[in-house]
Order: sequence, then C-alpha cells, then structure tokens
Amino acid sequence: MKPQHAGLNALKVLMILFVIFIHENPTHNTHGDMVMWWNSIVVVAVPVFFVLSGYFFFRGMDVLTMDVYKKKLATRFRTLFIPYMIWNCFPVLFVVAGNIYSIIFRGKSTDDLTGFLTGLWDEGLWHIWWDKTSGMPFDSPLWYVRDLIILCVLSPLFYASIRKIGWLFPLIVGILYLSPLSFPIGFSSTGLFFFSLGSTFALRRIPMDAIGGGRYLVYGLALSLFILCNVLHEPLSHKFFIMSSCYAWILLFHQIDGHVINRIAAFSETVFFVLALHNIIVLANVGKGLMLIMSGSFVGLSYWIAPFITLFICVMLYYIIKKVFPQVLDGLCGGR
Repeated sequence: MKPQHAGLNALKVLMILFVIFIHENPTHNTHGDMVMWWNSIVVVAVPVFFVLSGYFFFRGMDVLTMDVYKKKLATRFRTLFIPYMIWNCFPVLFVVAGNIYSIIFRGKSTDDLTGFLTGLWDEGLWHIWWDKTSGMPFDSPLWYVRDLIILCVLSPLFYASIRKIGWLFPLIVGILYLSPLSFPIGFSSTGLFFFSLGSTFALRRIPMDAIGGGRYLVYGLALSLFILCNVLHEPLSHKFFIMSSCYAWILLFHQIDGHVINRIAAFSETVFFVLALHNIIVLANVGKGLMLIMSGSFVGLSYWIAPFITLFICVMLYYIIKKVFPQVLDGLCGGR
C-alpha cells in the first residue's frame, strides 16, 4: 500500500535525475538525434518540481490568513532561502581558493583574484541572487529555488485568483507561458504557470490522479506531441509537450506498484542536496573521469552513464554527512 503522496515523492527522485541529464548540455552536432530527443523529454523536470511545489504549498489549506501566510514564509525562509544563500557562497569560495592555490604554488599573478573580488564588491553581491549576463545564480540549478522563493512571497495573489476564478487562472497564465513574451529574472513563465497549476489542484481539493481512465488520453497526447516536436519539428509543440508530459509523469507515478514507489520515495529526502551539489563539482568531474576511461565509439556512452554516477555520488555523500555531521546537513538542506 502506498502512503499518501508517496508517488509524488518518488517522482521527485526521477526528476532530479532528469535535471542532471539537462546539465550535461548536449548539442545536436556533438550528441546526435537520439540524445536530443531524450533531452526534450528530461526538460520536463523543473516544470514538474514547480507543480509539486505549488501543490504542497497550498495542500490542506482552508483559508490563507495573515498568520498562515507568515508561518508559510517562515518555513520557506528556513527550507529555501537560507540553504540557497549557503550553497551560492560555495562556488565563490571555490574560485577564491583556486586562485589562492595558484598564487602560492604556481606563481600565478594576483590580478585574477583581485579582479574577481573587486567585481563582487563594485558590481554588487547581488550576483549571489542572479548573474547579470545569464540570469543564473552562482549555483546555477538553484534558479528554480530563487524563483520558487518569489512565488511563495506572491502566494496570496495565487490564492485570491484561484479562489475567485478557479481553473481560469492557470489557463490565463498558461497562455503567457506559451507566448514569446520575456519575463524579468525571478519571474519565469515556467514557474508562474506550473506553480499555479499545482496550486489549483490543491486549493480546489482535486487529487492529482482524478482523471481516472482519461490518463491514457494524456499519455497518447504526450506521445503525439513528442513526435510533432522532434520528428516533424512543429513550432510551439514542445511547450505543449512539456505541459502534457508533466501531467503524464504525475499520473504514471500514481499507477506504479506501491512497493516500488515506496522504495523510490525513500530517497526523496536527498533531492534538494543533489540539486544543489551536482553541478558545482560532481557532474563535470564524473564526465572528465569517464572521458579518460572510455575511448573511440564508447565515448558517447558517457552521456548516458554520467548522470547515474553523479546521482549515486551525491546520494552517498548525503547519507555520509547525515551520519557524521547531521547538523551540517540540516543547515545545507534547510532542515528537510
């Protein structure tokens, strides 16, 4: 028997693996059609995370009073904002440590280090929140957390709109998501739409799998859109594919056997740690290691193998730190 929401927690584990695949940054010229088709599937990961975040934020909520809002924000401050700031300091420290090492042991000029530190001071430590050129924080996968923090602050707007017009609200936001409009940093159309979708499910008290037998229509729609966007290259079809496949994955994980789901869901506590750590140092070095080991026709296998090894290393580190330094892990993960 599956505990309540075990399917959604298990889904997080698959999605974090998808996130690692995304950050391999494949290109058609380097990796070919098959990898790019797979990449069009795994990019559903962040939309799914936004849906689940919206759902769990409003789940079981009757009325969003000021007291409830303050408690929600206090919780998210601990679980999102503090870990976000901690993890985004690590890449800065790595750059500083690397420069100091090169200065001491390799005779490198101090210009690079002083230039980096001067840039932080002169242009603002707000680079921790976003980079002025790419729009990403120092720990780039945490742009999702940054946008989620903003969405949580704006939660009264979502609450009032959904209470007032119901499903019409995510429909309107969905049109914005499909449009070519650009949004300010921190207000991604992806976050706004998919968070509103999960919020609507929660506030309307509709189970995620309430569609019943209609799930096969969702699966068929997702498959059709996958063909359209990857084989026929139909414009705009990829966003529709993400929308349909996002819900298809949610429905699928409600169907899988309870024993399997429970085993996978047990690792959901590691998801934030993996998200924050994998792209700082682990994935790149795993990729380099595989490239040294593999040669010739086997080089292409590294794309498929590296994310699994990266996930394994990150999960193992999580449990080692949990065992040896539990209070450190508590700070890194916001008490999850």
